[in-house]
Amino acid sequence: MGFFDFLFNKSNDESSAIQSLSPIEQVVKESVEHLKKCLGSLTSEKLEAEAINLASYIFLRKGGKIDFKLDFLTNGLIENVPSGDYAVADKVFPLMTKYGEGLYTESHASFGKNQGYRLNVTKDPDLASFLKGYYKSVHKVDVGETTSKPSDLKPDYTQKDRVDLGLPSGILWATCNIGASTPSEIGDYFAWGENEVKDEYGWETYSLCHGTYNSIFKYTKDDGKSVLELQDDVAKSTFGGEWRIPTKEDMEELIEECDWDWISNGGHLGWKVTGPNGNSIFLPAAGSASSYRISGINELGRYWTATRDTSDSFAYNLRFKEFSDTIIVVGDTRFYGRTIRPVIGQPVKTIAKDYQEEQENLPHPLKKITLTSFMKNRMKPDTVSATSYVRAILDILEINQEKYDSFSDDDYISIFNAFAKIDALIPNQLGLSKNGTRNAIISRLAGLLAQSECKNNDEYDDRDAKFYAFGGEAMWEMVDWQYIMIYCNSHTEREKNDLIELVNSAVGKAIIKMMAESEFSQHEQQCMIEGAKSIMIDKMVGASIYGMLSRIFPKLF
Repeated sequence: MGFFDFLFNKSNDESSAIQSLSPIEQVVKESVEHLKKCLGSLTSEKLEAEAINLASYIFLRKGGKIDFKLDFLTNGLIENVPSGDYAVADKVFPLMTKYGEGLYTESHASFGKNQGYRLNVTKDPDLASFLKGYYKSVHKVDVGETTSKPSDLKPDYTQKDRVDLGLPSGILWATCNIGASTPSEIGDYFAWGENEVKDEYGWETYSLCHGTYNSIFKYTKDDGKSVLELQDDVAKSTFGGEWRIPTKEDMEELIEECDWDWISNGGHLGWKVTGPNGNSIFLPAAGSASSYRISGINELGRYWTATRDTSDSFAYNLRFKEFSDTIIVVGDTRFYGRTIRPVIGQPVKTIAKDYQEEQENLPHPLKKITLTSFMKNRMKPDTVSATSYVRAILDILEINQEKYDSFSDDDYISIFNAFAKIDALIPNQLGLSKNGTRNAIISRLAGLLAQSECKNNDEYDDRDAKFYAFGGEAMWEMVDWQYIMIYCNSHTEREKNDLIELVNSAVGKAIIKMMAESEFSQHEQQCMIEGAKSIMIDKMVGASIYGMLSRIFPKLF
């Protein structure tokens, strides 16, 4: 025993144990201890999330993206752990097996290191915000936010709290989320079909199942229920009267009929949604609740509809981020905690979509939407000058004017002629909203990309190229590329190829079924299918709008 050990009454074993822990090991040890203290007990899932998030936090500190400290760690400890180094952050995972009470295995560690945090830190631009939400929710870390909590008092919805946006349906939208007292407040999070706020969101806590996704006992194909009943509608049960959760079709009407502007309101970011009559509501980017954490506040929004997806375990929600091309209605797992914006009025009529069974074998979440928009809004732009037409399109696509100020008249005509060949009229001339117009034009760009693929084949003529363009548009409108990216980033190469085959097959079947009652030939149908397939890779990599223009018009962009 050394002199100072003797002086301070420490044994050899105690001294060696303290001195033997490296800073990274001490960080892992203290993190697990605090996690258990906060949650009461540990599980494999909780330790897996902790390991991935801790490694991500350690790695990102060097880049300055992390603006909060883990105040549950020994003061100054984290400063002794090098950041921005994979070799250091990788050490979190084997150490987690040491301190994970046998619940965290080498298999968990292998996944977390190779497919977990490294993917997150390289692919997710919002990871720092997610980590802030995780540590704030789970470890109760002070992340320096001054935003006040939503009031526990439920708002008293009266006539002044509903807004007539001038929608064709006549539906009135609430000014606030459920649980909020002002339009900018976030409000409460609810699992789909539940009426209570809770601390943890997962299958094991979801009241409409017996603990697993395959034990759901209500709102399934078996009972045929696809829209929430009144007793499961939290808007109805909380406020009574005619209040209800909007259906999928109600939410789609809000997207298509209104203009959407990303603004700050009361210190919260979100979308100002302006109806045809000039009235507006504000939808804050309230994030979402999953497992035992809340993430994405001021970054993204998730708002439940009352409509079940075609899959038993999913329901439709409004999903958005800052950019307008992210505003979509798509299926999501029912146990997630989402915000809810109530409405008053009769639901928008549902149009039967008997083609959807062809897509049920697709891995979720792939967007399932009607194909009616696929062949609509087509007119010849005979009365529009080439220059004004193209400038209007580029302005809607938010392309910097410096990119096209130097175009000659011939340049404008070449772009105009490309769009004219697929009968593309600027959709806002047909009454679409700004967001609907932009999405429609991006779909046309996908058609032009597919058309350019056809031109590389000497055996096809201009009419074939037009059907290639139709197919490219169909692929772009039927499948949400964001989810293709998420799926492909977390699966093997073989699984990616299987996904591509599934998607291409499903789209092909949908095209054939849609055209079955038409006079199009099998050759023309095949051209559409090939055009759709040619867009799949662009879906997977999330091609940017400017990137698409650069490929279609390489000499101009």
